[in-house]
Amino acid sequence: MWCDSSCPWRRSHRRGAAFTTHPRRNRTMHKAISLSAELAEIRNAVEGARFLADELATGGLEDRKRELQAPLTISAILVLVELRLHQVERVLWGEEDPLLLWAPHNDVSPIQAEDEEHDLVLRSWNTPGEHEEPSTRKKALTPPVQGTTRRTGTSPEASPDRPAEGGDQPPTTEPES
Repeated sequence: MWCDSSCPWRRSHRRGAAFTTHPRRNRTMHKAISLSAELAEIRNAVEGARFLADELATGGLEDRKRELQAPLTISAILVLVELRLHQVERVLWGEEDPLLLWAPHNDVSPIQAEDEEHDLVLRSWNTPGEHEEPSTRKKALTPPVQGTTRRTGTSPEASPDRPAEGGDQPPTTEPES
């Protein structure tokens, strides 16, 4: 199959590219992001931090310099994991374009994505040939990922049938600051 990862025209080092062009078919293809691969990469980072913590606790590190660097390394790994999970969450809520999650480790071709049964494949909001739109307009045009709900500023107790305290006003959809 021409979309195999060993194809020379697929360049994973071209970060941020929204789509690639297949040279023989002269066809623009959108990038697709595998949520399963993204979560596996995050899991690997957490396992690495846990391994470092275990080695530090048991005295298994080779020298004093590594013992001093280990806590900072663990902290850095966990900060990156936290930020990446926050970004995944924002994509699933429909607040950010899934293309912002794209990286070589979670790249899946659109053709492979159609064959994936047990993976949630995220696609960029732009279609090939479409120009970039302001992000606020994208949010309004694109629904969140199927099976997820988007958070709003209303409390769980307030519902359209039963207004929140303060009269007959309908609940707001944006958080009050």
